[in-house]
Amino acid sequence: MAPPPHEDSRSTQDGALRQELKAFVSSLRAYLFARSELFAIEASEAASEIAARAFRKTLSFLFCFIGYVLFLTGLVGVIGQLLADSQKLEFRNWIGACLILALVHFVIGVLLRLSSSSSLAKQHHLFEYTRAEFRKDQEWLADENQN
Repeated sequence: MAPPPHEDSRSTQDGALRQELKAFVSSLRAYLFARSELFAIEASEAASEIAARAFRKTLSFLFCFIGYVLFLTGLVGVIGQLLADSQKLEFRNWIGACLILALVHFVIGVLLRLSSSSSLAKQHHLFEYTRAEFRKDQEWLADENQN
């Protein structure tokens, strides 16, 4: 006894649906794998960029801190000379050297801070390739929806 034609077409549809579902899952798996590889590559690039920025900011803070300490030391020396019996204020001794070093450290710290800030403005956006791929995907989906 042959199965009714209705059941035969239903099993054919189920088989086709299963094949479509397997193809969809396979494509989705490949798509997610490619995206995860791209994300891993860009995450490592972002980590190195962020580490470099953090290093420049830390170095800038360190130079400014050293400059501040040297400035305070020189200021204490100037106040000590002013309060001493001598009316002559000289900067050719350790006080002058301390104030000059403070100025040098402040200048280096400010330059590092400015270079760190300007690199933020000039730098490429993090995850630029992923964003470009998302834009392509959005354009493709928009084209598919229009058709």
